[in-house]
Formats: sequence, C-alpha cells, structure tokens
Amino acid sequence: MQNVISRYHNKTHKMADLSDIAVSETPSEESIARRELYELKRDLEGWREALVTLKDLLTWKKQYYPAIIFGVTTFIFALIWLLQPSVMTTFAVLGLLLTATDFTVPLVGRYIFSYGQWTGTEERQFEDLCEGILHSRILISKFVRGLTRLKQERPTVYFVMLMAMLAFFAWMGSFMNNLFLTYFFVLAVLMIPGLQQKGLLQKYLLQYWLIFKRLAFGDLQTTDKKSN
Repeated sequence: MQNVISRYHNKTHKMADLSDIAVSETPSEESIARRELYELKRDLEGWREALVTLKDLLTWKKQYYPAIIFGVTTFIFALIWLLQPSVMTTFAVLGLLLTATDFTVPLVGRYIFSYGQWTGTEERQFEDLCEGILHSRILISKFVRGLTRLKQERPTVYFVMLMAMLAFFAWMGSFMNNLFLTYFFVLAVLMIPGLQQKGLLQKYLLQYWLIFKRLAFGDLQTTDKKSN
C-alpha cells in the first residue's frame, strides 16, 4: 500500500512539474510581437530599400515631398480621365504594374534607391516601418472587434451609426464623379502619414475622433475597465 501511495505522489509531482514547464513555455505577448516583427521583416527583406525611401516620401522628410505626391497622383488620375479606359482595362493595367513592380523591386531595388551599404540607421528605419505596419494591423483588428461588440451590446447605436454613414456616402456619390471621389480618397490616404508626422492630423482631427469614440464605444470601454 505504501508503494502505491508513493508512486501516486511521485506521479502527481511529475505532473505538477510538467504543468509548470508548460506555463513557463507559454509564449508571452512580447515574444509573439517579436516573432511577428521578425516574420514581417523577413517577408519584406527584398523591399527594404524601396520601403525606407517610400517612408521618407510619405512622411515629408523634405519640403517638396508633398508637392511630388500631389503632382504624381494628379498626373495619374488625369491620364485615366483623358484615356477613359474601361473598368476591366484599368484593373488589368493596375495588376500588370503591381506584378512587374513586385518582381523587379527585390532584384534592383538596392541599386535604384542608392543604398550601396545598408547601415544601422537604415535598418532601424526599416524596423520602425515594420512596427508601424504591425501597429496599423492591430488598430484595424481592434476597430473590427469594437464594431462587433457594439453590434452585440448596443445594436441600436450600431444600426443608426452604420445607416448614417452609408446614407452619407450614398449622398456624396449621387452628385460627385466616381473618378474624382477615387482621386480624393487616394490623395487623402497618401497625405495622412505626412500630416500625422507633422502633428496636423492630431491637432485638427483627434478631438472629433475622441467625441465619436466616446459616443459609440464609451460604455463598452468603461465595462472593459471594470472587468479588468
């Protein structure tokens, strides 16, 4: 009987040790974030020179960069307006350009963007860019989860908010040209990083975003804080 009891105690001790090891080997949020950052840097390795240059352009490192963004975007949409291609032709040409860019940039990017020697400064800029991409992905996922929770816990607010937004977009699309709306949207997206870098976006739009966030998700955030 004592042998049985001793074997039972040994077995329980081994199971406890294994559980401790399993808990200790559970990946933390920091390790998960590091792994995601490493995987993203590995996937974008061939694009690093082009992405660092593009980041400098979009964040307005030089004073004439906003003029370049505005000029190139306007030229492309003016060319589309003059040629008036069909929707299928437009998407086909866009696909051709993206495919050609995806093939050629990893091969000749380091020569075109004049990074003869990749230094620690450029590596840090590339890492900051990857962190920004991951942060944007997290913000989008949080926004989607917030809308899902809003639909479940406050369906009336969700319904009114969504209907108002869709009605506003339908009203805008009824009297504005589709190409002009696309041009305005693309130009706004390209200008956002520079406006954010200069602090203009936070200065003029942050207060309106906080009001909208408080009206739509205020109760949900307070319940999260209480639950935590």
